[in-house]
Amino acid sequence: MSFSTLKTGIMLALICCISTSSFAQNNSTMIKPWFQALKPVDREVISQLLADEAQIELKDYDITQTKTEFVEALDSWEDAIENGSIAYKIDHQNSDDDYIITKVCYKFTSNELMTVEMFLFNDGMIVKSVQETVADHCSGF
Repeated sequence: MSFSTLKTGIMLALICCISTSSFAQNNSTMIKPWFQALKPVDREVISQLLADEAQIELKDYDITQTKTEFVEALDSWEDAIENGSIAYKIDHQNSDDDYIITKVCYKFTSNELMTVEMFLFNDGMIVKSVQETVADHCSGF
């Protein structure tokens, strides 16, 4: 193998790593605007982050919503979170960055709860979100 062939191979490998790294960073940076758009509710941002075929699974209610259904249901969510707050942290992110698991603390006027939320990505969009309550408090968050 010639030096120039080796050099070309190394350069291609570096370009692939840089491209993969940039893509991975894009998915993890989508989490912050998602939670920021939940309070105050910003339907436009939420719609931009969700793929058209996205599904949002709310395990506590045993329902799965389409993107349209989720956005339409934000009216009741807006009332619930109006005087509350949302804090989150990334709990797990796979090496391909096609999914991210977060822990989320929702504080409402009269109660709080902690959830685990998994986001699945495809082409830089959220294609699935699965949300499940894990505690009726945010102690130790």
